[in-house]
Amino acid sequence: MSHSEVEISGDLPKIIRNEENLYEGNLIYYFQVLFFKANNLYNPYHNFRHMTHVLWLCYKACQYYSHKLPPRQMRTLLVAALFHDFDHTGRPHRGDEDPDGINIEIVISGLRRFLAPDDQALLPEIEALIEATHFPYKVDSQKLDLLGKIIRDADLPQALSPVWIQQVVIGLARESGVSAMLKAQSSFLTSLRFNTPWAQQLFPQELIDAKIAEAEQLRRLLESPIDRPHFSESDLRPFFHPGMSRVGWSFEPARLDAATGWGAKPPIARSGPSRCDAELLIVA
Repeated sequence: MSHSEVEISGDLPKIIRNEENLYEGNLIYYFQVLFFKANNLYNPYHNFRHMTHVLWLCYKACQYYSHKLPPRQMRTLLVAALFHDFDHTGRPHRGDEDPDGINIEIVISGLRRFLAPDDQALLPEIEALIEATHFPYKVDSQKLDLLGKIIRDADLPQALSPVWIQQVVIGLARESGVSAMLKAQSSFLTSLRFNTPWAQQLFPQELIDAKIAEAEQLRRLLESPIDRPHFSESDLRPFFHPGMSRVGWSFEPARLDAATGWGAKPPIARSGPSRCDAELLIVA
């Protein structure tokens, strides 16, 4: 199955319910734990989308390796995938020799708290798979077993997904505090290597090359000068916007208030609730 086919065929409920009877049991309990108990669902990057995306990819790997992996091992992999960033703090802990260590400890703590009784025997294997996602990597990829290589591969390709700008350029940049995230994509993707034939087939080199080209084109668009014949001298003073650090501006673009309305006076607040507030009240 090609990457484009995977992108349009994802069915999270089908995976959670195990409608194909691919792995042992189902993941309904763990999905409810993630949805109702996890504190990181709204993180810019390590969020609900990322955790379920890794689950989704691991499920695709289970389909690919259905002749190699018994249903019990598939369950181990999928539980680890769903939990691998549970309660992630949304930031690295700088100053520590192991900046991601605290997040792994939090994940393991949550796993032990919510692991179902029938899965207690799987705990060591699930923990080992979660440790495989510990970054910077503590275990060389070549020393991982197949399950470890799969979850590590599944944790990597957010930058290759259709939502990569929101998740990586904006989301991961905000969490990590790394400036020039858009510029960094070229070097990251150039060095990207997958460990399994499954991931290498799903994310071929031509797809990676195309994403590198896309990132470079977007960077050049953001750095391109634009004509401003109607601007006055006062409109040309430098300005700062948070987005500048995300894309790694190599220059100070001219102020765009006159063209975009960024400097416009905000509208007067209405006395009644907004549409969003009203909808929330209805839901409540």
